[in-house]
Amino acid sequence: MLKEGDYLIYRFAAPLDCEKITVITGIPRIPIYYVDEGEVFYSVDGENYVKAGDMTYGALTFAPPKGLKAVKVVIGKESYAVYVAFTDLLIE
Repeated sequence: MLKEGDYLIYRFAAPLDCEKITVITGIPRIPIYYVDEGEVFYSVDGENYVKAGDMTYGALTFAPPKGLKAVKVVIGKESYAVYVAFTDLLIE
């Protein structure tokens, strides 16, 4: 069971410079096991996070600043889902 405030952090070994990042939860092309309500945050120092936006159907695309060190997905409401799938970030 996921609880409001639970989170998953993607950390990068070296600061990342890219045009956009897409955070996707769930099974690709099948609308199951995604985060119903969630928020995505990013960090350039690995400690302080800035909100990138709210997830829609378990996904969000955003343009991060240069020197990105981490991305955090925060669960927005309690869910009785047995499974939630977190996929690799799509970094472009």
